[in-house]
Amino acid sequence: MLPKNIMHTEKTPTILLALSILTTVTARAAVIASWDAWADTSTPYGADSTLSGFTATADSQGINRVLSPYTSNDGTFGTVAGASTTDTNGVLLRFNGPNVVTLTLTNNTGFTYSIDSLHFDYKMRQSAPDGIVIDYVSGGLGPASTMIATVSGQTWDGSYVSGAVDYPDFDFTLGSALSDTELADGESAVFTLTFTGGSGNSSGVLDNLAFQGAVVVPEPSAALVGGLGALMLLRRRRSAC
Repeated sequence: MLPKNIMHTEKTPTILLALSILTTVTARAAVIASWDAWADTSTPYGADSTLSGFTATADSQGINRVLSPYTSNDGTFGTVAGASTTDTNGVLLRFNGPNVVTLTLTNNTGFTYSIDSLHFDYKMRQSAPDGIVIDYVSGGLGPASTMIATVSGQTWDGSYVSGAVDYPDFDFTLGSALSDTELADGESAVFTLTFTGGSGNSSGVLDNLAFQGAVVVPEPSAALVGGLGALMLLRRRRSAC
């Protein structure tokens, strides 16, 4: 028979390891919904790709605002990898309208997800809108009617935007403005991108749009931790007998 102190030290680390695993599980961020090909030609435009259980739409408040050949070909959503380098559609936005894109994200996965960030590419043409206001409007995040960020002072670089071009990248962390970024099962969240400034009838072009987030892994309940603690104490007492 093994000495009692050896039996004790073999069993206790097993319990501690279980506790450690339960309290350190994390989820990796991923693209939840994205618009790249803009393949849904009806409005609002359905996302080209979503995680299973999510639905997402983008409404440009206009008819046939997705046109070719306007596209960002850098292969990223903002700076997040994963966009196509060959799709040839983008959304045209004028200062005198339509100049608002409404994004609606709905979670029917059965789990709560954190909605961490919003990413897109946007290139202005001469006299096109040079400012962007990103707002959270309403839904399961909060608080409602919160401005996420503003962009201003963009300048036209002299290049023509038609065709495949590397558009400037934009990335916004939602938690910097929202105190609640967790979207529960069955909830939706509505955002707007408002393109401001510019003159004339020139359009800027939006492409490679995506939300990024991760499933929320619940911490172990107090009852579970207490139960494991009791089990560890019981095993310690038995090993001392």
